[in-house]
Amino acid sequence: MYGQTEHERLSSVIQGFAFNLGFCWPFDLANEAGGFVGFQPNPDVALKSIDGQILVGDAKDANNERVGNSATFGRIFSYQSAFGKMLNEGRACVGKFVIATNDPDAAQEWVRALNYNANLFGVAHAGAGRPNYISFTAGLNTFLVC
Repeated sequence: MYGQTEHERLSSVIQGFAFNLGFCWPFDLANEAGGFVGFQPNPDVALKSIDGQILVGDAKDANNERVGNSATFGRIFSYQSAFGKMLNEGRACVGKFVIATNDPDAAQEWVRALNYNANLFGVAHAGAGRPNYISFTAGLNTFLVC
């Protein structure tokens, strides 16, 4: 879209993905999880469904926000920690954690990082007994990791 930054474009992809899955009600992840590790700002997308599921998502332009960037990784670590805390403490019944990026190699980096973090926080894929993040193409130069 005209006038939109790449970060905003990727964020809107997450919003559309979330709405298509029934996540329509915004919430404040930091407040509902009782604070973040490192007190990071809220992610780009934090939505609930009518049945108490949560979706947390963040847009990552691969030109400057990759796993190897310590500030970027620190924010994702904080969000994923809060996400895990909500699930583990029963504040949400089920959840999805999503990264949108514009590079397939960056998407694979995020797959590995999110699986590693989820394992640390004790968050497993339903039925798998372990984290199971994957990436898929969501459009031209658009990759979702969830």
